Amino acid sequence: MNIFWFLRKVGRFSMCILPLLCFLILWSCSEPNELEKRGFITPKGPVAYDTDAAWSPDGSKIIYARVSSVTDEWEGGLYLYDVASGEDSLIWDNWRACNLTWSPDREWIAFSYNAQIWVMKLNGDSLRQLTTWGENFRSKWSPNGSRIAYDVNGDGLWFCDPDGENKQRVYEHAGSISWFQDGLHMAGLGLGEEIYVIDTLGQMYSKITNTGPRKRRLAVSPDGKEIVFTKDLQLWIVNVDGSNLKQLTTKGGDWPDWSPDGEWIVFTYMGDKNGHLWLMRPDGTERQQITFF
Repeated sequence: MNIFWFLRKVGRFSMCILPLLCFLILWSCSEPNELEKRGFITPKGPVAYDTDAAWSPDGSKIIYARVSSVTDEWEGGLYLYDVASGEDSLIWDNWRACNLTWSPDREWIAFSYNAQIWVMKLNGDSLRQLTTWGENFRSKWSPNGSRIAYDVNGDGLWFCDPDGENKQRVYEHAGSISWFQDGLHMAGLGLGEEIYVIDTLGQMYSKITNTGPRKRRLAVSPDGKEIVFTKDLQLWIVNVDGSNLKQLTTKGGDWPDWSPDGEWIVFTYMGDKNGHLWLMRPDGTERQQITFF
């Protein structure tokens, strides 16, 4: 074989394949990191966040998800915080779990893992997958324990039984969702600027239209009178009738949840590079940090 013919062939092949390789490299670099895929807006470099805090129905515990890139590999898991002692413990060593919610009897938790809804006993036993298709997030257990609401990405709000049976589409939009304690109504985020309230048949009950765009997460107070929500990575609160809209944080806040007595809000403080769990009163006062790494 003529060596010059061979070199010309290699050169032509290289001219064809190199642009493709460059495109693939640039595309892979532009892909969101694992934190961003879960809804984080993060600075560059190693980060760690405690998120998705959910208060137990009796107020004694808070479950939350920790995810970090402090080392060369992603790590984290599901943690249980004891309100009385201030101690936390790892209950499941898997950083991909998020969107946590308690069963009313405090025996089970539901969460999203690999874009599907799962349930597991609080001690880490009896892990079971409830959904098998689509991308499913933001599960919320109903107050009476009979059903789990969840968001199917691109297909709205769905319900299923705690064993995964009797799936049904309830409403065209979902996003972040939160039950009222009567178990008959839910609040959620629409595609526009409103926060909506619907019943369990998907019928519109009311809309709160003065909250503005760029909302991410919300939680209804135990008495059903107020909704705390994230807007532009700050926490806001508004009455269910749309009155008394107030901003609670100015240095960052996300993933809010109410204590069962309505006296406290747990949230992820977003004011520094890493996000820890904090508590504050519903008026934004008496803030205190409760998790540390």
